[in-house]
Amino acid sequence: MRKAIRFAVPAALAAALLMTACDDEEASSDASSSGGSEGGELTGGSGGGSDGADETGPDETDAPDADDVEGAWYVVEDGGQPVKLQFILGEAVLHPSADPTDTCHGLLDQGLVTLGGAAQPCPAHAGADGSPDVSEGALALDGETLTVAWRDGRVEEFERLPDALYGENIGALDEDELARRIAESADGD
Repeated sequence: MRKAIRFAVPAALAAALLMTACDDEEASSDASSSGGSEGGELTGGSGGGSDGADETGPDETDAPDADDVEGAWYVVEDGGQPVKLQFILGEAVLHPSADPTDTCHGLLDQGLVTLGGAAQPCPAHAGADGSPDVSEGALALDGETLTVAWRDGRVEEFERLPDALYGENIGALDEDELARRIAESADGD
């Protein structure tokens, strides 16, 4: 069941991104003639993942708010590179590499994370205008898994990082060392 949900959430987010892209194509001629910029609209949240039994509300769940995702999250990229995403009082920081100065700062608002800008580009994922200056992603929370559907089409599933490793530069650790440190922190709880 849990595995099915892990596949359903990214699929639902990808479908939502594709649907918003359709609206953009229709509106792009209007936007370009009126001086607006092209770019899809991401929406936070995802479709429900249950079988529908005992449901009385709508299929869509609310996007996670700042309190829901407060703390640090990690994902291990292909090639074993850990990436950390932190949320602190509605602000977001992405640590995409082992270099502690390589960070992208931004905001969390209504289930959408926006990182970077012209003053401090965030090349981790393409932005709304296709440039590498801004990274945007829609969030969906399922227990201890935070799914981010980035504007560039990538979908990443972050796991909650134990509090004991909150301030650590996990990008400097290989995948095995990170797993060992997480296990040690769980044993100490």
